[in-house]
Amino acid sequence: MFAKPHWFRVRSFERSVKPVCWQGWLYLSGAFAIAMLPTLLLLGRHQGLEALVWLAVVGSFLFYELWQVRRNLLGYTRTPTTGSETVVATPVQEREPAADDGIYFLDRQNTGGPVNTARFQLSLKQ
Repeated sequence: MFAKPHWFRVRSFERSVKPVCWQGWLYLSGAFAIAMLPTLLLLGRHQGLEALVWLAVVGSFLFYELWQVRRNLLGYTRTPTTGSETVVATPVQEREPAADDGIYFLDRQNTGGPVNTARFQLSLKQ
């Protein structure tokens, strides 16, 4: 990703982003120039199909880039799905380990309760 998320903000009630600083405006104007200058040169040489292909490639790159910026600004995280059920991790309260559990997880004793990971909530059984 070339564009930085802090150069933009998400527009309310829309699926787009808006530049908020000069770097964002410079990025968009540079992308516009990169798209239009070769297009005008190709059209001047009567190569309309090549100009259309160039615009499609640059436009799809810019769309993907700004889509990634928007996802980053909204804090989108991927949640894996199994069938029709969505699996989402939930915070788990820490508790003191019992003396004789015998299960060690990352150099600390675990009580067999839930283990909070980045994507799944797991439970250890004895």
